[in-house]
Amino acid sequence: MERLFTDPSKRIYALYGNTGDYLCTPQLRELDLSSWLLAHLKSLGYRRVVYYSPRKKIHFLDAESARLAHGDPNAMEPSVSRPGSGAAVGKIKAGPLGLARLPRTRPNSAPDSAPAEPSRSDADIRWDLGAMNDAQAISALDRMLCEPLPTALIFQNGEDLLDKLDADAVRHWDDAFGDWGGTRLPSTSRNLAALIFRDAIDLSADRLPRLGKLLLVGDPARPSGDRTFRVGPARQDEVANLLHRLRLRGDIGWTPAQIARHSLGLAQRLIPDTISDGVKSLGTLSHEVRAMSAPPASDQDPWTQLRRAPGLAARVEQPLQALVNNAREKLARHATPSMARGPLDIERLTIQQRPAADRLANLHLALLGSPGTGKTTLARWVARIYRDEGILTSGHLVEVSASQLIEEHIGGTAKRTAEAVSRALGGVLFIDEAYSLSSNQFGAEAVTELVQAMTQYNGQFAVIIAGYTEQINDFIEGPDANPGLRRRFPVDNRWTLTNYDPSELYAIFCHLLTQEEREQDEELQAELPGAFVQWHKAQDPKSFGNAGEVKNLVDTLARAAGERRLIGKHDFAALPGWRQSLGLQPLPSVAELLRPLDKMVGLEGVRDKLEAMCHTLHMAMRRTGSLAGHAPGHYLFTGNPGTGKTTVARIMGAMLYELGLLNKGHLHELSAHRLVGEHVGDAEKTMREALRCAQDGVLFIDEAHQLALQGHQQGQSALRVLVPEMENRRQQLCVILAGYPNELKQLLATDPGLLSRCQEIAFADYTAPELHEIAVRMLAEREMQLSEGASEQLLRLLAYLYAKRDEHFGNARDVRNLIDREILPSQARRLQADLGIPRGDPRLSTIECEDIPGRADFDPAQWDDAVTGRGITDIARVLAELDGLVGLAPVKTAIRSLTDTLAVQQRRGRGTLAPGHYAFSGNPGTGKTTVARIMGDVFRALGLLARGHVEEVKREDLVGRYQGDAENNMKERIAAALDGVLFVDEAYQLAADEHDIYGRRALETLLASMENHRDRLCVILAGYPNEMQRLLSTNPGFKRRINNMIDFPDYSSEELLAIARGELAKQDFHLTEEATAALAAHLQSWDTRRGRADFGNAGDVRNLVGAIIMRQSGRLRPRIDQVTDEELSSIIEEDVPK
Repeated sequence: MERLFTDPSKRIYALYGNTGDYLCTPQLRELDLSSWLLAHLKSLGYRRVVYYSPRKKIHFLDAESARLAHGDPNAMEPSVSRPGSGAAVGKIKAGPLGLARLPRTRPNSAPDSAPAEPSRSDADIRWDLGAMNDAQAISALDRMLCEPLPTALIFQNGEDLLDKLDADAVRHWDDAFGDWGGTRLPSTSRNLAALIFRDAIDLSADRLPRLGKLLLVGDPARPSGDRTFRVGPARQDEVANLLHRLRLRGDIGWTPAQIARHSLGLAQRLIPDTISDGVKSLGTLSHEVRAMSAPPASDQDPWTQLRRAPGLAARVEQPLQALVNNAREKLARHATPSMARGPLDIERLTIQQRPAADRLANLHLALLGSPGTGKTTLARWVARIYRDEGILTSGHLVEVSASQLIEEHIGGTAKRTAEAVSRALGGVLFIDEAYSLSSNQFGAEAVTELVQAMTQYNGQFAVIIAGYTEQINDFIEGPDANPGLRRRFPVDNRWTLTNYDPSELYAIFCHLLTQEEREQDEELQAELPGAFVQWHKAQDPKSFGNAGEVKNLVDTLARAAGERRLIGKHDFAALPGWRQSLGLQPLPSVAELLRPLDKMVGLEGVRDKLEAMCHTLHMAMRRTGSLAGHAPGHYLFTGNPGTGKTTVARIMGAMLYELGLLNKGHLHELSAHRLVGEHVGDAEKTMREALRCAQDGVLFIDEAHQLALQGHQQGQSALRVLVPEMENRRQQLCVILAGYPNELKQLLATDPGLLSRCQEIAFADYTAPELHEIAVRMLAEREMQLSEGASEQLLRLLAYLYAKRDEHFGNARDVRNLIDREILPSQARRLQADLGIPRGDPRLSTIECEDIPGRADFDPAQWDDAVTGRGITDIARVLAELDGLVGLAPVKTAIRSLTDTLAVQQRRGRGTLAPGHYAFSGNPGTGKTTVARIMGDVFRALGLLARGHVEEVKREDLVGRYQGDAENNMKERIAAALDGVLFVDEAYQLAADEHDIYGRRALETLLASMENHRDRLCVILAGYPNEMQRLLSTNPGFKRRINNMIDFPDYSSEELLAIARGELAKQDFHLTEEATAALAAHLQSWDTRRGRADFGNAGDVRNLVGAIIMRQSGRLRPRIDQVTDEELSSIIEEDVPK
């Protein structure tokens, strides 16, 4: 330990931080910092201590300094150090401090240094130098500092240099401090100047450049280590001094032994757990202690607490003991002799002399594991163990998050991080999910500052980082990691806290229940351990909250039980998953769960999805005996308006409640349109309120795609609130995002986290028969019915409307509008003339054929097939398959247009329709073969081709070794393709060489068959765009017979990513978020190849997927016996080629 200013060679010093607090000395005196500095400097031999502030100018706190400043060289120190400091002596109390005399003061009186009226003997002393400007003050101070008389200048409010002085005064002071800190003072002089700053040293480099160079170093600027001193909160010694002072004054009834036992714990209270809260003052603690009826309960021994923690001691006690032994041994070997304490010495105003940082043990730790495994609790115990073992001085814990360290402007992050380190000195700085600092450049700045502090202050504090195993290891050793982290967190200082097993979780449950002063009844005690086994099996190891989940369970049970102490099985009845584990409620059958859907029209695809989900949960129940740990999930409902999305969402809420996955299962609806129309800031508030209302139920956000609309910052703000809560509340909330399919894909593109969290359920447009059934039910609700003729006519109209539908088609909504706005008013007009129809007459409730409206181009005769339903359902399915393909927007448009034209022409009955012939132009891998198969299905559904199959052929399949082989082979392939599609890939190769007689014969045979079998055959020629144009120009017959050329564009990088996802999903693989980002970046690098003939599009993607799977296999093979099912199906970032 070294006293301040014992080496005055630096001349200029600064004290900053908690400088407004008062101090309590070993003599039990309460002093402010200025008064303590006076006494301290006097003890160091400074006869003249001069104070300056912009308001009071030059002034003094003791008589000797005042007299010497006024030219009395023989001045002696008077009996008092400050005017009026004498006070009546109070009563004497005995104790370990001996006989202590304290002044009589009121409990809330000011510190001992408070000014009073001057005594008569000091009446002739002038305590200041009178009114003067700053230039005059600087001149006077310069004279005093240059004199040989030991003089110290205290500038009491350093921040006033910029806040209270004009520009000229600031420049004069900067020059003065620069001169005093340079060569202005004699080399033999001990004189110095010290500035006091409240909180941080905030100097403008433009206005105080010379002073800034003296006190600040680095970029961004930080306080210099040898000229500045940070005043922290009071430490144990001062707290003990304060408690003895209060005891001797009779303000508290504590014994000296109680003071010794509790002073450290009370000192730790002065340091807040987080940097967002301010440091408490000694005065605040004084008030708190006076209000206590008795000393606080003593903390239990941290080693004992660790050994009582279920499962935790077995994981970390041995390495922690080894670390502590090593740290104690090194500290003892390199310890410096301690300094005898003087009457003014307090720890927070002394320079701690410790061995060199590189000679001490590395105290920093990385705690790896899932949430709830005790990382924060262990960090607190480690801090106290370091204190109790003499390794750290205070053992307090300062907990910060990455966001609290980051300030998104240059220099701000370093300042915040330095503040966190300063508060943690003597204890532990705990950073949970520290890898979040890798998110941007400002986080990297925080890491750099931390690494420097961990090196500079090694042995004076410890950094403990915590988080998921993979992310923490990547944070320390990853390619973008700060190299200093690996040295500060070697492998031996990384401790993995594995998930608790069922018995440990049950032990934690019992322990927490006891803390709540509750107990289990006998029946629950017998069955709950087995239920914990089932609950544990059903958890996701990566997201399971371990002890945190158990704490939530106990809190829920305690709230439900109220004042009742005994907890029984019935208290678990409302908890998802536990009802089945404890036999409180059998799982409903799949049929029972889906019964509400049976009452709805159509929705076969939706029903299939929900049925599969129910079967999966039933199998999980049979396998584990419980659904505990299963989340209700989040979903994308994609489809046009009026397809039943809101109704199904309500049914899902009830279904998830019956399954025990949601406590309430209610539906809370929120329109995205409302969110994007909010004022700035309101969207976040509205979303948080919606999440609160939807807790334990379903949050249904309709038109969710509007959240991603450009120019709507409110939507993005709402998403930033929603996405993390979808993960945080995954066990208590089901979020359903509904909207148009394509638009929802745009929403997913804005935040990849949504795609990984949501399962898509597609709501297809209702077919004409389904829309007809919906209309019948709507009319029945109004006690109306259709006549037979009206029923058939309505079906024809709905078939027409269905065929003409576009992206704005409203499905059931359009049917309701059709009934309410056209059919019922039409019936009313028809019956209006006959006012004599009595009430109850069937004519009033019957819709006739003439009530069904028409349309300008609607010819009922063309839609007679709709009455029989021929082809309609098949077409819908095939077009749905087309829509399910990635990309190919112009191709889909062309085929839909073709389909609509053929369907209408077919229903018009104008002669025999032929499927036609087509040319597909595009690079390889753009989906030409797949679309050819879909076109075959379209023609089959329309009745234009009996089979609709696809026969694929290339030049090498046709051209043989002998003359005539090409013709014969082509005829064979044409015969095989009759009633279907003949797909000729790379067709241009048949005419690549004008001297190729075999290819030319094959083409001539093909051209003839395209005409001869036009009603039974569809020919599709495919190849590169330029080559296909040349092929078609070689023979005029092609242009006459080819109905349409459809261009297949290259896939974009986003579309290639979707294809890759689909290929991996087919093989039961899924990408992590990091792998998704890496794969997206890899695919974007292909942009330079797009449009070239060697670009393979989806073919290249399939090859890439194969390479990814091989890399994953190579990564997992060395430890194949330990690989989990999740690892087998996961593709991570390193599996993706760079």
